[in-house]
Amino acid sequence: MVALARVPTGEELAGASQPESAWIGSLCHDTLTMPNEHGRLGAGIGIAPVLSPEGRELTVGLRQGVIFPDGSQLSVEDVVASLERVRVTGASSAQGWRLEHVERIEAVNDDTIRLMLSQPDSALLGCLSSPSVPILPAAVARSTETYGLPDMPAGSGPFSPGAVPDAETYEFDRNGAYWQVGRPFLDGMTVTSIPEDTQRTIALVTGSVDFMVDAPMLDIPSLKQDPNITLVGGPSTRACILIPNVQQGAMGDRRLRALLSGAIDRPALVTKATANEASGEQTIFPKETWPGLDQPPAQTDWAQTRKDLAELGYPIGVPLRLVADEREGALANAAVLMQEQLAYAGISLTLDLLDEAALRRAIVTRDYDLYITYTPPWTDPHELVRPLLMTDGPANLMGYRSARVDHLIRRAVMVSDREARADIYRQLQRILLDELPVIVLFFPNYYDAMSSRLQDYRWFPPVRAYGMRTAWMESATPAG
Repeated sequence: MVALARVPTGEELAGASQPESAWIGSLCHDTLTMPNEHGRLGAGIGIAPVLSPEGRELTVGLRQGVIFPDGSQLSVEDVVASLERVRVTGASSAQGWRLEHVERIEAVNDDTIRLMLSQPDSALLGCLSSPSVPILPAAVARSTETYGLPDMPAGSGPFSPGAVPDAETYEFDRNGAYWQVGRPFLDGMTVTSIPEDTQRTIALVTGSVDFMVDAPMLDIPSLKQDPNITLVGGPSTRACILIPNVQQGAMGDRRLRALLSGAIDRPALVTKATANEASGEQTIFPKETWPGLDQPPAQTDWAQTRKDLAELGYPIGVPLRLVADEREGALANAAVLMQEQLAYAGISLTLDLLDEAALRRAIVTRDYDLYITYTPPWTDPHELVRPLLMTDGPANLMGYRSARVDHLIRRAVMVSDREARADIYRQLQRILLDELPVIVLFFPNYYDAMSSRLQDYRWFPPVRAYGMRTAWMESATPAG
C-alpha cells in the first residue's frame, strides 16, 4: 500500500510538476531517456543517441523487445506519435517548450527515429526524460483528451493501471511484459490518498501503509529514529520560492522586493519550518549543482529594514497579502514563520491558505502580493528557467519580462560544453539576485519513506518511481 498526499489530477499528471504526479507517471510510463540513480541521463526507450556535428539532427535508436501490457510491441510509430503529442502544443504551452526547437520527427527505419532541430539544444535529452513526455501507444498519443488516474492509459513502464475501488484508491498491476526481464518483482500495489501529513506518517508507522511518497519534512527526524522505517532520498533541485506580483501593487518595486528578501532569516526558517531538512539559499539553482552559484544568504538586520522602508515611503510599514495552497502543510509552516520574521522588519503579511479553485482565481486575477510555492524538480536546469522566467514561459505567473534573461536562457541551450553553460546560468542568477522576479527561500530534501520490509528500493533523482522495478517485500510473518 502506497500513500500519497493527494491524487494527481489529469493536468498534474501531464505536467509532472508535483512529486506525486512525477512518481505515478514514471510508475507506468517510461521515457525516451531516463535518469539513473545519480540523476545523470541514460538510456530509456531510446538508446545510443547521436547528435550531428552542427547540432541540428538527433538520431536515436529504439530499444528492442519493449511490449505494452496488452501484448502489442512498441513501434517507431508509437514513439513518433508520443513525441509529436507534446511538440504540436507549441512553445508557450504547459509542456510544448520542451520540444520547441524540434521542427520535425521522422522514422528513419523500424528501430530508429530522427529529430530535426531549428537550432542546437543541449537541454533536449533532459527534457525528453520528463514523465510529462511519456512513450504511449500511438492511438493514445494521438488522442486530444487529457487523462487522469481513473482513465490513465497503460504505457511502457513496469506497472499498469488496474482497478479503481474508489475515488481515492487506485490499484496498479505488474506489467509482466516489461522490457527489463524479470522485473518488477512486486505483483502490484495499491495507491491511496491521505491528505493530512500527520495522518499519512501515522499510517506508515503503524503499518496501515507500506510506502509514503515525499515524506513530510517535519516528520523526517522521527522517521530516521524508527528502526522499522527506511528513508531513501536526499538533497533535491526543488526550490521553495516566493513569487511576487511584479505587475501591480507594492511588489512591483524592485527595491521593496530586495528589502523583503533581505529581511528573511533563511537559516532560522530552515531550522523551524523544515527540521533542518533543507538548504537555505537565495539562488535559483542549489550551489552544489553544476550550474550553482555560491551566494551566502545576507545577514538580516530588521532595524535597518524598517529605516529603509521609511525612506521608501512606508514609515509605518507595508501590508502584503501572501497566498498559499492549503494542501501544502510545509509551505504553511514556512509562511507562518516568515510572517513572524517580517513583522519585526515592519512588513505585515496577511496569510491566506486557499483551496485549489480559490488559489487559481487569485493567481489569474493577480489578487495577491506574494505566492509561496515549490518549483518542479529538474534534470536539466533549462527545465526550470525556461517555463518560469522567460517572457512567454507558461509558469511565469508573475509576468516577469527581461530581454537579458530571455537571451541568456536561449543562449545556454545553444552551447554543449557544460562549464560554458554553467557560466551562462551564473550570469543569469546574478541578474535574478538583483531584480528578484522570484525570491528563493530554501531547497527541501526529498525522501520516500517505507517499511523496512520493503527491500532494494532505490532513489532516482529528481523524482521517479524507478525504484519499484527492483523493490521486493519481505513476508510479514517469518517462516517457521
